[in-house]
Amino acid sequence: MQGQEQAFAGEAGYSVSHDVLGGVTLAKHGAGLFQTYKFIVEHELADGTLVEVMKPFGGRTRPFTLLYPHGRYVPHRVRAFVDFLLAYRDVWAAP
Repeated sequence: MQGQEQAFAGEAGYSVSHDVLGGVTLAKHGAGLFQTYKFIVEHELADGTLVEVMKPFGGRTRPFTLLYPHGRYVPHRVRAFVDFLLAYRDVWAAP
């Protein structure tokens, strides 16, 4: 539908689970399109190894999980980072 957001799942002969660099490698070798964070592929975009397509659809956030040791003692820097992420989670939440 024109003007409305659409989601789709494509079929492919490759599978990469929980390995963003594996997906980047497949894209670099012509396996197809790959969505990732721009900072992960900024070098490849700069040298032309990869080309950004569908720019109007970029900029969306994706959910992530923060894992840290939970116990009686959590280092202050870890607690500060967790608090920061929680304070801004609405800003990063996908619409």
